[in-house]
Amino acid sequence: MPSLLSSKVEIPKRSYISTAPLTAGGDSHVYTYTRSYNPSTYTWSGSLDEIDFTVAPYSTYNAAGVVFRETGKKLYPAANPGVNRLMVGVYVDKPNVDVGEMGTMYIDPNCSVFALFNGDKPNYIPTAIDDQEGTQDLGNSVYTLGNITTTQGDLAVSAGTITASGNITSTAGNIAASAGGITAFLPIRSTTVTPLTAGTAVALNPALGQVFTLTIGPSTTTTVTATSPNNVAGQVIYLIITGQGAGSTIDFNAGFRSENVGIYNMGAATVTMAFVSDGTNFYELSRSTALAL
Repeated sequence: MPSLLSSKVEIPKRSYISTAPLTAGGDSHVYTYTRSYNPSTYTWSGSLDEIDFTVAPYSTYNAAGVVFRETGKKLYPAANPGVNRLMVGVYVDKPNVDVGEMGTMYIDPNCSVFALFNGDKPNYIPTAIDDQEGTQDLGNSVYTLGNITTTQGDLAVSAGTITASGNITSTAGNIAASAGGITAFLPIRSTTVTPLTAGTAVALNPALGQVFTLTIGPSTTTTVTATSPNNVAGQVIYLIITGQGAGSTIDFNAGFRSENVGIYNMGAATVTMAFVSDGTNFYELSRSTALAL
């Protein structure tokens, strides 16, 4: 009896996992591809059309953690009309999914909402269920000697803890833990010191940092307000205030609840003050006396 498989066939093995909801800013990041032929001009035209992942049956999979497996189809720029970047054909691999219901889709494998999930498992092997936790295995742990860098977006932990023996630095985006916590063996701190422009009225924007400096000229009363809605519940800010002589005074206004009611005389001195926010106002925690130079 002749063999049904007479030569080696490469089986698509690569898989991707979504790192965020797929429909964001009107772009689902997942497409269908259609092609048509114009007999009068002897030309083909093609179109990539976004799939709306907010409607059924796709809405069930409009989330992070959805696994897409390659079908083996690829769309190449120039070779496929209407395609300006490499696109790969995929289907959704989730428990109890009817593949035929959703059909083949195309994604940009270099898009930021997709991460390489697996590079060596045949696509006919389903994603396993963890015997210990009873949940779908979404990937292995990551242990790296190098840096984890995000230039856009957030480093998010939906469960568990971020533990650092060094520094955690975010130049753009937030470091957020919706469950668990962030534990550091060294301080987590803001390295930005923001000078406030001197004057009679100063607006402090707490989104700019954690440490602020302010110099008050002689015979000047400076009224400080906190801009809203930038303050976040639990946020702590520090003020380093320097007076330059008689009449250098400060008055905390909207957005602050200070120990002093009205004007505080600085004189020719430097003091520090700490405040914590309840999400609406900053409440004074402590202040120093005049600091020696």
